[in-house]
Amino acid sequence: MKKKNLLVLCAALALSFPFVSCSDDDDTTETTVVADFTSGVTAYSSYFNYASSYAGVNTYTLADGTTSCDIYTYVTSDTLVSEITSGSATTLSSSIVEDASGTWYGGFYPTWFTAAGDEVYCPISETFHSGSGALLCNPGTLCRAIFSRHMQTDITTLTNYLTLGEIEGLWVNNTYLYSLLQEGDTATLSEYGLSPMTAGQKIELVITGYVDSFSFNSFSTFFTALKNAGSNVVSGGETASQTVTLAECSSSGTVTVLSDWTWIDLDDIDDNYIFEVSIKTTGYDSTTFPDALKVVLVDDITFESKSLF
Repeated sequence: MKKKNLLVLCAALALSFPFVSCSDDDDTTETTVVADFTSGVTAYSSYFNYASSYAGVNTYTLADGTTSCDIYTYVTSDTLVSEITSGSATTLSSSIVEDASGTWYGGFYPTWFTAAGDEVYCPISETFHSGSGALLCNPGTLCRAIFSRHMQTDITTLTNYLTLGEIEGLWVNNTYLYSLLQEGDTATLSEYGLSPMTAGQKIELVITGYVDSFSFNSFSTFFTALKNAGSNVVSGGETASQTVTLAECSSSGTVTVLSDWTWIDLDDIDDNYIFEVSIKTTGYDSTTFPDALKVVLVDDITFESKSLF
């Protein structure tokens, strides 16, 4: 949060909490906090629960072990609902992603497999960026891949306002399926409902920030816009200048894919509270772009943690 905005916020809080004073002389401590979804993942009712009606499915907020980041997942499976609410969200079976009936709509969800396992959604590098897991990211119409700075149910507490850190960036990687595009094995690709890339086609990952003012009205306006946007990127957001090319086919027909963890710097949109990951394609019919290629992996979402105490 910019210093000017922080001072305005402090002034507003001082009206509600007369015993607190904010001034330019306050000492500010800054540290880096990395969201870790490999352990201690918890489901909770949050400031954004009313978003479920806009998504059209059940919406759950999952906080990471360091309570620095929240992710939002949309599901229809009663079994999954039970597992989330019972706290076993990190031990889910692969049927959540692969069930043809669509029991998992996605958004973000912690991985349940090893990096070098036999899941089609394992990282192409066969490694996680750190730790023993990452996040499956599945951008789509109902699968909006949204994350935010961590906010507890009771966001009126003073410490929640003062310790919300700005986003610094995150790491992203392709799934195993992307390696098939590079290999160009038509028979194997067809098993997964994929076709070889053709000249001029390109798949990119884009991150957009929303809500640069911490108020109920700002968040409400965002989710209303989210509902109205359908499958489109919500208007009024700030798109990060850095995008990542997941796969590209040159004019000569050579296919290159992202093959290792890559850092995305989000400094230019760090004033925002909510962020959405989306897929941008060139040379594809957007109505037939395969769902399997919309799934990527995200790891180590990094924030700056600030405290005035």
